[in-house]
Amino acid sequence: MKKNPWKTWTWVIEIIFLFLALTAPLNPLLTTKVSVFAWCFLMIALGAVGVLLATLKGYPPEELSEKV
Repeated sequence: MKKNPWKTWTWVIEIIFLFLALTAPLNPLLTTKVSVFAWCFLMIALGAVGVLLATLKGYPPEELSEKV
């Protein structure tokens, strides 16, 4: 089975977004609770969108319909 690089990069990018979200309280540029919350929400949302797009790229709908 050929290894798809999209699957690997998906998780690397997701881990980066998760790290940025979890370290938001340590960021000196985020000075209020609202800005920390917004930063965390944005990083988690970007990570989720990235995983969705990479999943669709790695597993095209045609491939999924063949396996079912």
